[in-house]
Amino acid sequence: MVKHTVKEIKDRGFEETTNISSPLTHFVLHYLKQQLIELYFDIQEVNKASLDSTLSIEDFYLTELQLPITSIIKLEKKEIEQEPTKNNGHITQHKFSFGFTGDKAKLKAIISQLCNQIELLNEEKCTQDHLFKILTAKELNSNLPQIYIQCETVQFSYIVGELNKSYFKKFTPTTIERSALFYTTTSQPMKAQNLYSSKIDNPKTKEEIDNIINHLK
Repeated sequence: MVKHTVKEIKDRGFEETTNISSPLTHFVLHYLKQQLIELYFDIQEVNKASLDSTLSIEDFYLTELQLPITSIIKLEKKEIEQEPTKNNGHITQHKFSFGFTGDKAKLKAIISQLCNQIELLNEEKCTQDHLFKILTAKELNSNLPQIYIQCETVQFSYIVGELNKSYFKKFTPTTIERSALFYTTTSQPMKAQNLYSSKIDNPKTKEEIDNIINHLK
């Protein structure tokens, strides 16, 4: 329904945002789009414990609606009460991780080759084992080591996308920022916006990256 509304806005030649001079139809379609998006994320929030993976607002706009991140309107934050999971009478808290699903030996080999061939990490500040530990952690927290990326952000963004296709459920720019464990070459916290805006199909050393990841699938 939201995709149909976005298409209707485009077909009528309306802008993504409204202003005081916008016709009533534009206001109605724009309001409907926003309400449908909020409904989608409300439903996802309620059911996230039973979902294999969830979409971030950035992923939803880019992949589902095919709209730029700049058109995102901040969602109204709603507090939603959830039933905790019970396991043999004990309450289990849901943990935040990148959702690793692959072969650990293959992942170690990929990390090693990416570090050797394209300088993925600043190994004076962190090690390959540090990255492996974070990527396979069952729960991400501030006690884990910090990761300093050495390669270009464009390359790292591409690597994240390719690894997420085969080895993870939730290794995305949004979860990387949320983890607060990744840093750029200038030692600044890695932001989702930077990774999304750096996403291109043909980064430098694409062939080497593809060969490493595809060979070890």
